[in-house]
Formats: sequence, structure tokens, C-alpha cells
Amino acid sequence: MTEYIATRWYRSPECLLTDGHYGPEMDIWGAGCVLFEIIALFPLFPGADEVDQVNRIHKVVGTPPDDIISKLRSKGSTKINYKFGNMKGIGIKHFIPHATTDCVNLLNKTMIYDHTERIAASDAIEHPYFFDFRQKDKTLRSKPNKLSLRKNARVEEDKAPSTNTKKQSKNKIEKASETDNSGRESKRMVRARPQKQTEGKIDNLKVRLRRW
Repeated sequence: MTEYIATRWYRSPECLLTDGHYGPEMDIWGAGCVLFEIIALFPLFPGADEVDQVNRIHKVVGTPPDDIISKLRSKGSTKINYKFGNMKGIGIKHFIPHATTDCVNLLNKTMIYDHTERIAASDAIEHPYFFDFRQKDKTLRSKPNKLSLRKNARVEEDKAPSTNTKKQSKNKIEKASETDNSGRESKRMVRARPQKQTEGKIDNLKVRLRRW
């Protein structure tokens, strides 16, 4: 993978000193550079080219031990001369004297030269520097917002039957009972009619027999 995956100012040493090494540790280095820039309001390593970029890193964090240089040289870049002079580094604190101890500690852990020793993202989130942010996030999550209250109110309205629905169901029951009662009465009337007609025919027959 090419080293141009990231802007030069935010590239980690393993990206600059090898032919396309890339991993999550490189992202941690870049995130540390961005966090520094937010706090200091200027970039930490504004290199003009790859060589200048490496020199600027060494001026701040110092040159790495020989074993780390050997490890990087095994995947080395042809653009870099690995004969670095011994340099201690002035440290990140020099540029941000106003920053808290936790802030400087986190930045130092994100910019450890050996990428295998660099802080992981999961550990960075749990760093004391972010304690106040985590507490604030928990407080906001525990408080119900207006949107959630509206949703809950709508759910309760959907669950509870409305007054109009109750009235409609009551009217349906009353109409059904009225229909049932009227049906029974009509059946009784139909049954009563044949009996009256039969009685009338018998009376007429009796009258005729008497006359005869």
C-alpha cells in the first residue's frame, strides 16, 4: 500500500520509513497529531518532504533505538537514509505548556515511535483525559429528550382505545341487540298468522255445514 494513503504531516514513522506499511497504529498517530493541532492551533510536524518530515519527528520525540530502526529497515523505503544522528527530542509538552498532564500523557502515548507499543483506540477512549467527556455523555444518555418523550406518548395513545372507539363499539352492540330482538318478534308474528288463517277456515266450514 502506498504511503500517500495519508497526508504527509500526519504520517507515522513506520509509514514514512517503509514501503507502504499501514495498520491501525498509523491511525492512532494521525489522531494524536490532529488532537495536538486542535489544542495548539498549529501542526506539530509540518514537513516539506519525507526526509524533512522524519527529521521533524526526531526533533520532538527523539531518534529511536537501533532495534526499532533495524525492524523498520527490513521493510525499508528507498527514499530514506537510516543513518540518523542521536537526538533526544524536546517533547510535546514544550509546544503546549498550557495543556493538562492527562492531555500530554495521551498525546505521548499516541506518538510512541515503535508502533507495537502505541496506545490502542479502545484504551485511548478510556484514558483519564476523556473522563469528563464520558461522564457528560452518560448524563445526556440518562436524560430523556423531547423526541423520545413524543415517541412514548404516541405509543401510549396507540395502545389505549380512544373514546370514539368505545362509543362506536357500544353503538354496534346496541344495534345488534335491537336487530336480534326485532328478528325474534317478526318470527313470532309469522308463526301467529297461519294459526289465525286456519281458525277462520274452520269457522266458515261449520257455517256451511249447518246451512246444508
